[in-house]
Amino acid sequence: MWQRLGRFILTYRLPLLLLLAALTGFIVYHDSKVELSYDFSKAIPLNNPKYKTYQEFRKKFGEDGNLLVIGIQTEKLFEEKTFNAYYDLQRELKKIKGVDDIISIPSAINLVKVPETEKLKADDILYFESEGRKVHVHTKERIISFYGSIEQIRRKLDNRFCSCHGSYEINITKVVRLSGYTVEIEGGDILPVSQRKCAETRRNYHAYLKEHFPCNLSDDIV
Repeated sequence: MWQRLGRFILTYRLPLLLLLAALTGFIVYHDSKVELSYDFSKAIPLNNPKYKTYQEFRKKFGEDGNLLVIGIQTEKLFEEKTFNAYYDLQRELKKIKGVDDIISIPSAINLVKVPETEKLKADDILYFESEGRKVHVHTKERIISFYGSIEQIRRKLDNRFCSCHGSYEINITKVVRLSGYTVEIEGGDILPVSQRKCAETRRNYHAYLKEHFPCNLSDDIV
């Protein structure tokens, strides 16, 4: 048997080599087409109502593969050393290329309903102040503080607000006087205007005065 097999291979060695090369090329070609799939396995029938609902959701809102959830388990999270390390981790992760934003406890805004006011209106805000990891909201009656980033606040504000400084976001409608590199806010607070933000602040304030007080421009801008 083995002798016959050996004679067969030697006799037809060239066709067998060509066949082996062709099979190898075929396998290599299809191997290059292999891709990872993140879809559910076909164990769920395609006509299943839940599966159809999921496919409609994907079609409308897209894939959810761009979201990564990281969890930690510790009883010391709100101790100073652990919390600061957690905050530093968040900052480092945000520097990674491709990371758009991070939602976590240190940067979360805790909204508490106060029975006396219930909600804070934009018209009541004089300015926002950034101090370290905190943001202070200055109103006529009080100052509300929370952990967060002033950049997050700026992305949600309308054109009534203007950045006069890296650490301040002012309500243009609450400006009393703009002089040099300072701006006076209702209530008497005087805030700095950075050199880089000076032209933009003046332009925004001038546009506000021109629209609401066209006859009184020179008195408020020096």
